[in-house]
Amino acid sequence: MKSNSTSNIMTGTGRITYFTGAIGDHNNSLKLYDCATKISVDDVSSGTKVTATNTYKNKTQYFYKQSCGSLPSAILDIWTDGTTYPIKDITTGGTLDNVYSAKITHKAS
Repeated sequence: MKSNSTSNIMTGTGRITYFTGAIGDHNNSLKLYDCATKISVDDVSSGTKVTATNTYKNKTQYFYKQSCGSLPSAILDIWTDGTTYPIKDITTGGTLDNVYSAKITHKAS
């Protein structure tokens, strides 16, 4: 993640994945369009709006940070309840898979 000190905007590039579970990082119940940021470099405030873009297909979707995790191979994790997968809104084929070429932006906390 890189920060633009004049605009207070954080930007990162990499892979976007999905995760399941029920509780976020502040003991909050997770819901569709919630996401988790990378705890080691991007643990912003809960509720922060995150813009996620598939740079290969130029598809954009908005998510809200409600959790964080180690994300060893991703810059963002999109939450799913196991029946609906909001990540497919920005995947290349519109199917349940990962986004391998992505950019995220949000305000720094």
